[in-house]
Amino acid sequence: MAKTRPHVTRLQSDVRKTFKTAHGKQVLMWLYHTLFGKQTTFPENIDSHRMAFNEGMRMVWLLIMEQLREDDIEMRGAYEEWIAEHRLEAVSERTSNTGS
Repeated sequence: MAKTRPHVTRLQSDVRKTFKTAHGKQVLMWLYHTLFGKQTTFPENIDSHRMAFNEGMRMVWLLIMEQLREDDIEMRGAYEEWIAEHRLEAVSERTSNTGS
């Protein structure tokens, strides 16, 4: 039976605690959006340097997800909710700014 390394278990616990808070979920959704959690890393112009850079960014996302052990389908659902909330906030802001 393989031994669990205490620092890995502690790290996983800390990551989960961080991203399970309301603020942590907001940051997690932002990371999902910016670190290629929802899209391909291939640039349109097939630039190998850009692709390598993008893959490095995506690796950060994958490491976080490995610690959270979240299902991609669950993450996509949470992301869609986050996007919908932010669209409503943006519409609300525009409406309040034009109404003044």
